[in-house]
Amino acid sequence: MIKRYRDFDEDSRDNMETELSAVSTDLKNRQNRRKRTFDKVDLGICHDCDSLECVKTEFGNVLARCDSFGIQLSRTEKMIECTEYKQTGQLELWQMQEMAYIIELKGNTVGF
Repeated sequence: MIKRYRDFDEDSRDNMETELSAVSTDLKNRQNRRKRTFDKVDLGICHDCDSLECVKTEFGNVLARCDSFGIQLSRTEKMIECTEYKQTGQLELWQMQEMAYIIELKGNTVGF
């Protein structure tokens, strides 16, 4: 059974807001961590994939590895397709469904 936001008591609403805030912060941190390290490195579609693991040496050399396939990545041979690609910060459908709450608006107007 689907519950509406207004059907929850005040404590449940506070818990929901706290949980959503934590998930949002975690996603933002994951995106920022990837962005900081790979601003100028082009690895094809891998540069913003959640499975990307990387290090940067003191001389600016970047070593990148795919966690899904366990392979070393190279800037000279960029990946263009992948069955395991998942953009950093992108939620799975089940995660979105778990977070979703039905919000009932007053009135019939929706949009602009």
